[in-house]
Amino acid sequence: MLFAIISLVVLAATSLASKFTPTVRWIDCTQNVPAPLQAAFNSTTWPPGAPALDGLQCGLIDVPLDYETPYGEDNKITVALSFFTPPNITPKGTIFIHPGGPTEAQSAVWTRILNPAVFSDGMEDFELLTFDTRGTSKSTSLNCSPDLAAKIPLDLPRSRKEWDAYRVTVKNFAQSCHDNSTPPGAYKYVSTNEVIQDTENTLVQFLILMHSCMCIHFSGSYVWPEYVQKYPEHVGRVVLDAIPWKGQPDKKTTPNEIVAGSLALQRVDAFCLQNSSCPFYNSGQKGGVITAWKNATAIVKTGKLDCNGQKLTVGALQWALRVYVQNFGYPDFIDALQLVLSHNDGSGFGNVFGAAAGLLQILPFHCRDEGSLSSLPDCRRPYFEGLQRLLATPDEWDVGGLVRFRLVAICSSWPVPPRPKSTVSSKTKFPAVFVTSDFDLVLPIQLAFMRAAEATNATTVIRHGDHHTSLSILGPAHTIMGAYLANGIVVPSSNETLATVYAPEDKNKLGTIADPYAVGFGTLFGDV
Repeated sequence: MLFAIISLVVLAATSLASKFTPTVRWIDCTQNVPAPLQAAFNSTTWPPGAPALDGLQCGLIDVPLDYETPYGEDNKITVALSFFTPPNITPKGTIFIHPGGPTEAQSAVWTRILNPAVFSDGMEDFELLTFDTRGTSKSTSLNCSPDLAAKIPLDLPRSRKEWDAYRVTVKNFAQSCHDNSTPPGAYKYVSTNEVIQDTENTLVQFLILMHSCMCIHFSGSYVWPEYVQKYPEHVGRVVLDAIPWKGQPDKKTTPNEIVAGSLALQRVDAFCLQNSSCPFYNSGQKGGVITAWKNATAIVKTGKLDCNGQKLTVGALQWALRVYVQNFGYPDFIDALQLVLSHNDGSGFGNVFGAAAGLLQILPFHCRDEGSLSSLPDCRRPYFEGLQRLLATPDEWDVGGLVRFRLVAICSSWPVPPRPKSTVSSKTKFPAVFVTSDFDLVLPIQLAFMRAAEATNATTVIRHGDHHTSLSILGPAHTIMGAYLANGIVVPSSNETLATVYAPEDKNKLGTIADPYAVGFGTLFGDV
């Protein structure tokens, strides 16, 4: 049994809140459908004719809002979970899917019913457990105003006047997080520290059910490596699906975000070269899309381009490159770019504003973690000069950065102090399988290389192609993940069309980025 028996008093380091005993309240799954599936079925409840939810259980666990304060009615929030047991078999163990994002995660377990292939390659014989991160979805949610999130400019400030105005929009958004959440001020307690304790409280409920536990951790949150270093006796096999860059200095992260944007542009160009009907086909020569991008950027800089009633700016165009390529696909991006060039019409990029406002909703989580990690001396103070140094990073094609640039700018104005800097080293000897992809626009591969190199006993798998995570993409990377989680099989180093594997002893070879024109397209390459 990979899980050690641990006391229900799992929070010894925070004794005031540790005296409560968490319990699960089971609820009707058909009336508590995860938001992504509500959208897919156009129904808030489980619709007639949909697959039966056999083996699925849904529950709620009350946990302390503030683990440093005595637990009680005025210091309590709810974490929502899903637990799946394969019918008619004796499970071999439990796979705990740790949410990334931070985001809704329960739909991952429901996927086991809707698309069983996602949990094939040995994973089909395991129970599945996950929960929505505190502050999101079915857990007690932060009700930050999407309208005020949309008012945060997509262009970063380059003058003192713009900086002052930018800070006001951030503070107004943060105030909405404070005022609209229940209890008020809940947005102050959404750091990795609290999520780690929520994880413990969730897992404690299932120790008596679990035969053994393996953990697969989705990208985005910083629970890895802190959780496995704090509770190594609670963890079996770990797969990190997309590799976060926590702790890397801005002088490394920002140039690599620009490189990732440039690679994305080249991927669109490579896609166009495969289709002579593409408006930027350029007689089969490289560079048609890149030229189109430069011309579109020049038009946008005139400030005269409208996008469904909003001004299309360079910052919005840079967001669009990531959002459209990552979420909507190459054809939509190409069509929108052509509309700018042929009709001075920016409406093809209209989806970027809503998508950006949605992404900004995770600011309370990241600023609580990231404030103390920026190379700027104190992320709460207006270090305008430091931001300008980042914005001066060489950027040949004006693709900009997405995540790090904005975290520095926004967290500098965030009214809540960052959590105490973690004393847990980002370096770890814990055995694991790390998975990344060549053209992940959320967590660029160059930063993944840095993190993977620090994990001395981790096998690193590079899935060749696009997309952020790999669990839903069937192919060699998926097979490697399943074999490790289910049976502890660690594969040796290899270099194949769909994936390259670096065993721990070959970590010194990490660093080669695939040619964006040489990697294929289609579902096997992550174009979902």
